[in-house]
Amino acid sequence: MTSQAQQLEMVLELLHQVDIDGLHTVERTVQRLLQQRTAVQPVREEEPSTLEDFHQRYRMTIDAALWALVGSQPATPVEEDKTLIRVQITQRLSA
Repeated sequence: MTSQAQQLEMVLELLHQVDIDGLHTVERTVQRLLQQRTAVQPVREEEPSTLEDFHQRYRMTIDAALWALVGSQPATPVEEDKTLIRVQITQRLSA
């Protein structure tokens, strides 16, 4: 089975043999595919990379130690993240 990169390379080799009109047809088809796929995919904002960015975007304050632990990700934390947060909360409450 050939990889996607190998398949793409084969397509590009074939395109070298296509005339200008054929290339324009391929270009329009590829453009349509791009528009369809980008329309389907939701636009994702970049997550804030610093505590200050987070505060400016969401107008919320987060404890710096918690930010250092998990940052702005994940929006849906995995169990390990939840466990780390619980441990930090327990340590702070017992201190």
